[in-house]
Amino acid sequence: MLGLSVALLALQPAAEPQLVFHDQLHTRMILEGDEAKIWAKDMQVVFPPSGALTGKAIYRSGNTVIAEKTYSEGPRAGAIVQMNVRGISPISMGQDSGPRSIEFILNDKSIGKLDFVLTKRSSGDAFDPKVNWLIDGPWNSHAFFTFPIDRGANQRVDFVFWVGSQELPSGSGEVEVVLKRGSTVLGRAAKRRVEPNAFHRFQQNINLTGNTFLTMGAIAGMNGDLRIEVLHNGQAIKTYLGKAAAGAFSPHPRSIPGQTTGKPFLAPRYFSPDQGALAANHVFWVTTD
Repeated sequence: MLGLSVALLALQPAAEPQLVFHDQLHTRMILEGDEAKIWAKDMQVVFPPSGALTGKAIYRSGNTVIAEKTYSEGPRAGAIVQMNVRGISPISMGQDSGPRSIEFILNDKSIGKLDFVLTKRSSGDAFDPKVNWLIDGPWNSHAFFTFPIDRGANQRVDFVFWVGSQELPSGSGEVEVVLKRGSTVLGRAAKRRVEPNAFHRFQQNINLTGNTFLTMGAIAGMNGDLRIEVLHNGQAIKTYLGKAAAGAFSPHPRSIPGQTTGKPFLAPRYFSPDQGALAANHVFWVTTD
């Protein structure tokens, strides 16, 4: 199958269940106002145990618990189960700058924790006072390519990444994604605007040299080390590293079950709603380290 590494096809159940990292990073946040807020959401768990499942998310500011949400078992698809949150509502993460975390408990055992830092900023304008929050966490260093399973060689491949205004030397402006193999430019994505005191998630297709889109079929000609640069004013503000081999994306080392790196497991797939069912999507993770 084009665009799918043999290593991904050979996945074996891990000894322990873990959160699907894609879902952790797709947490919806409200970063305006005196209080930063986060919306509780359904979460997916890879390699869940058999039997009945219950879950709980614990929200902390530093070491202080500020909220909890309970979860019930939802549909299963392959080696993934969706855990459904009870009561979808925004949760206040406090009014002070500092570390925050969201820990997920499955059947009374911790299976994943999202750590990040919130920094409060004021506009400084006495006539139009506004408060925004900057966020630093794994969004700064993780990105991925994604595409639906079994859609054929012409299926477009999207690139998903996050940018905070604090990552730009000027604090705002345009960013552009450039895909390279070594020093050779393979393609570019359209420029996107980063607003002051803002945090953005971008999902784009990459326009390859020759005015064709990045597709599953095009991956077959990309063997070697890949660099995905995020440029601002022509300078790279961060660079993600990945590989392609044997006509497919190579899995990130942390996407291989059983690895003990001390960092979150990067599940190489997730499920999205599709006409009342769950549709499988591949994820090829790239990181800045």
